[in-house]
Amino acid sequence: MSLREWIALSLIDGVGPITFKKILEKGLKPETIFSLSKKELEGTGLLRENPIEVIIKKETLLMAEKIIEISEKNRIKILTVESPSYPLLLKHIPDPPPVLYVMGDMKPDERCVGVVGTRTPTEYGKMVAEKIAFLLALNGVTPVSGMAYGIDSIVHSSAMNGGGRTIAVLGSGLMRIYPPEHKNLFRRICENGCALSEYPLYEEPHISHFPQRNRIISGISSAVIIVEAGEKSGALITAKFALEQGREVFAVPGNITSAMSRGTNKLIKEGATPFTSFEDLSEVLGQPLLNLSSTKDFLTESESLLLKFIKNGEVFYPEDLLFLSQEKGTNVYEVLTSLELKGIIKRTEGGGFIKG
Repeated sequence: MSLREWIALSLIDGVGPITFKKILEKGLKPETIFSLSKKELEGTGLLRENPIEVIIKKETLLMAEKIIEISEKNRIKILTVESPSYPLLLKHIPDPPPVLYVMGDMKPDERCVGVVGTRTPTEYGKMVAEKIAFLLALNGVTPVSGMAYGIDSIVHSSAMNGGGRTIAVLGSGLMRIYPPEHKNLFRRICENGCALSEYPLYEEPHISHFPQRNRIISGISSAVIIVEAGEKSGALITAKFALEQGREVFAVPGNITSAMSRGTNKLIKEGATPFTSFEDLSEVLGQPLLNLSSTKDFLTESESLLLKFIKNGEVFYPEDLLFLSQEKGTNVYEVLTSLELKGIIKRTEGGGFIKG
């Protein structure tokens, strides 16, 4: 496989994900496409005149070489739909991105749940998003969202506060962070999960990109939770894609007088599963939930730091974490006691601890 030709073909207007998929299904490879004559390209029946002219000129091959060079300098991974690291669930949607740009650590088989909502949440919406993301992370599930203002950014931050990973799907290139105010959040996400985009590195955000971005959020997830959404919220587009992709959609019911609940209440009316308590996450996950009491949901910075070094289902001992005392100035014994009181970890017979 030639990465250069994959990128070059994906850069051409008129060769979107669906056309790209048809090319692959016909047994053609991007490197083959660039070796064909104009007559042979016309004979495939898959390409219009303008894309054929661009392919013949081969100018996008030079652009692809530059993208590869910049990506290597900035530690950006480039995955094709045939790469082993490409997300498994995303590979099987009707229009998977042929090329993904990834910054951070992508785990192709990790369990993900999309959590999205309005950019202007109510206090109720903020609280619900915080707890959902926190509990997902605590249970070893990766929340996926779009790094936008409002619910999205709350989801990413709360997942990391729970000691977990999170994935952000951008509607711009990875070298054009949007919104720009979220550059620090972007950095944290890449350190505690990954950010990804199907758009070239310096692609500016565009209104048409965000609906397309939403199909990736649902496509990478086994289920999607809509927290709050107005009647025309982009979160409803994510729900639509999720249903088309065979994912279960959960919607948080809201105050019938709140504009930010009109979209979610409508989803429930149309058949989405109501998300009526945090115990419903057990249904989302298909497994028992490690829960917290309502007054002890949030962690201190030291607790979040320590939880990052604790794996689900594995017994650990205080002495395993003493390096945090030297490197981070964290009193491991005090933090373990606090986590135990919060019900996040339990003591084992041998003097160790385990999550839950």
